[in-house]
Amino acid sequence: TPPPQPDAQETKEAIEEELRTLVAKPPPPEFDGPRLWEIVKRYLAGETSLNGLSYALNNYVREALQKDHCKPRRSRPKPPRKPESRRKAKKRLYAQTQERFKKKQGRCARAILDGEVTAAVEDPQALLEEWKSVMESMSTGTVSEVVEPVVGGQRINPFGTISPREIKAAMPSPGSAAGPDGLMGKDLRKVPMATLRVLLNAVQLLGQLPACLRNARTVFIPKKMGASRAADFRPITMSSCIVRLLHRVYAARVLSEVKLDYRQRAFIPVDGCAENV
Repeated sequence: TPPPQPDAQETKEAIEEELRTLVAKPPPPEFDGPRLWEIVKRYLAGETSLNGLSYALNNYVREALQKDHCKPRRSRPKPPRKPESRRKAKKRLYAQTQERFKKKQGRCARAILDGEVTAAVEDPQALLEEWKSVMESMSTGTVSEVVEPVVGGQRINPFGTISPREIKAAMPSPGSAAGPDGLMGKDLRKVPMATLRVLLNAVQLLGQLPACLRNARTVFIPKKMGASRAADFRPITMSSCIVRLLHRVYAARVLSEVKLDYRQRAFIPVDGCAENV
């Protein structure tokens, strides 16, 4: 028997009550907290609709949290570089290796042992078109339509309010790469917990992401030296760190409710080396 679906109206009222409790306290001054509090208060007071809340929330995220809206400073044209001596090149490569080791030791080791993997794509547009056809085509059904629910335990409403515990557990690491908005994991960690709670629960109330968070950047990682065909690349799509935080919350809720097939790979944290050896 499938589990009962949560009532939409009850969920909406619960989120509104959570927001009402949160904005009753003074807002943090960082990241334009008073502005976010005022946006939510206007909605709760009936001064604006959900559409108005969506528009105001989008502008808030765009201007208070994202970095790509800042105008880049004009830089003076650099003079042409002089030929680099072998000694200077050696010092530069040594410094780069030290910096890589501090950030990602595993990636640094792979670069030393395997060397830099370079691509040899002759027609980038044809490569993009081939990947576009793959991404836009309907996938074949490889997973059973029946998902076995977890027996016992407390039921979790996937569309319900988001708690501080969930946010802490789902927070991206400080070294998480930035999405198209320029916000890195270390930047997101500076946002006060109260601000994140109001923001994410407001998104839950809307039932959709603000428009400025719907963009993502896809990079193609070559699997081997001289990669040229579409199959020689591994596409990795990066969305905003805010979206990744929200996705982790959803993934944790799904895993607590259902037993996924053992062949499933997405959303399941496993030891990749142990699984593939």
